[in-house]
Amino acid sequence: MEMRITARHFDLSPEIKDYVGKRTATLDRYEDLIVSMHMILGVEKRRSISEMTVHVSGHHLVAQSVTDDIYKSIDETTDKMERQIRKLHERVTDYK
Repeated sequence: MEMRITARHFDLSPEIKDYVGKRTATLDRYEDLIVSMHMILGVEKRRSISEMTVHVSGHHLVAQSVTDDIYKSIDETTDKMERQIRKLHERVTDYK
């Protein structure tokens, strides 16, 4: 599984990079479905924006969150993405 992190309008610190890795580790149980992940982190004025794009075989999933803290934004985005992947996984396994 390929994981990319992009920072917009700020420098990506190792702490944030490690935190993203730790939070996305929960998605490893769906590793057989996930082809690649891309996390985009940005700061605009006092808002922290995180957007996650996941390419699953045959599907393209996107989750986004805007909060006042970058860590809270990462948490919300990964939670949203986990729900989407779980729903897709259940739909695929129920079909078979």
